[in-house]
Amino acid sequence: MEQPALTLLLLRGPSCSGKSSFIEHELRHITPKSVYSTDDFFLINGKYIFEKNRLPQYHEMNVRRCIASMESLEPFIIIDNTHLQIWEMCPYVQAALKHGYHILIQSMPKLPLEILLKRNLERGKTGKFIPPEVLGHHHSIYDVEIALEDIINFCEEVNN
Repeated sequence: MEQPALTLLLLRGPSCSGKSSFIEHELRHITPKSVYSTDDFFLINGKYIFEKNRLPQYHEMNVRRCIASMESLEPFIIIDNTHLQIWEMCPYVQAALKHGYHILIQSMPKLPLEILLKRNLERGKTGKFIPPEVLGHHHSIYDVEIALEDIINFCEEVNN
């Protein structure tokens, strides 16, 4: 299957649901591609240091670098964030529509919380540990069934 000339792929799912592994294994054949995650900004000298108060700033920085890539006409852009709720995808979707990008949404399967917690413990060795109550909350609000049309409609309503 041939990809459209300009594509934005929004990955979504709770932490530990396999988004980064999906990129590594399922999208390895797509080149060139740019992968952006808000988590990138929490990496300091190769170590993951999460500061909750910086999250809004880092999300905005991630959106800005995505838009810069669109303005440079990068052919395949992947946003590797949780995107648990529709509003979190609006800046990316609106930018993609403005810049003529085809938009794909890849929702990770909703895994049992026990699997996410186990994966979280393994990730903790790298310093990227999510407090179990936060991971539980993310799991509880995650809805796999979100259509692109619903996102576009929501974003339009919010802007009017």
